[in-house]
Amino acid sequence: MRAVGAARRFLSSASIMALAAMFAPERAYATCTYDVSGIGIIALSGDTCFAAGVYSGVPPGGVAFSASGTGVITSTSGVSITTPLLPNAYGVHADGGGQINLTAGIADVQTSGATAYDFFASNGGAITLASGKIKSTGAGAFGLYASGEFSTITANGSPTIQTFGAGADGAVADAGGAISLMNGAPSRRTRAGLSVSSSGAVHPRSPAAG
Repeated sequence: MRAVGAARRFLSSASIMALAAMFAPERAYATCTYDVSGIGIIALSGDTCFAAGVYSGVPPGGVAFSASGTGVITSTSGVSITTPLLPNAYGVHADGGGQINLTAGIADVQTSGATAYDFFASNGGAITLASGKIKSTGAGAFGLYASGEFSTITANGSPTIQTFGAGADGAVADAGGAISLMNGAPSRRTRAGLSVSSSGAVHPRSPAAG
């Protein structure tokens, strides 16, 4: 009788665990809050997301890649992003400790809206990219923008940057943010290429410089 009772108690516990998994599938199995092919990716704290292919931006705001908290987005091959003609429709945005690593192939990013930065690291977010074409056409739409303490953008390859909007610099760091261009300044543009303000730092350098 004791053995039977113990078995019943064990089965009861197992059933509870199974029911919990059934009614909370996101907690049990999800690794990425939002990942829609051709649209975009959102990684929140605890998420690990993978990127490859073409993206057009997540509605309604139009940001294509967004990582925050401890969320991480990593490319497995090249990516191509074209966001809609909307203000603040960033191509790639890492915020508040989020990390985005686009080093597995080329990362082409194009934005059109006002202040729609191609690559934006804020509040301690970190972005790493290799090579690719970076283009913006909106007013104040920087190609690379690192804003806030510990916010970093690192370009390990030789991306090209084109900015056509009024006041749209190629690379901007402010409020303690930092941008590292490992193979020197890659900017090809119609407006100013590099800008530093409010204790920000932009570091064009070659790999040998360390």
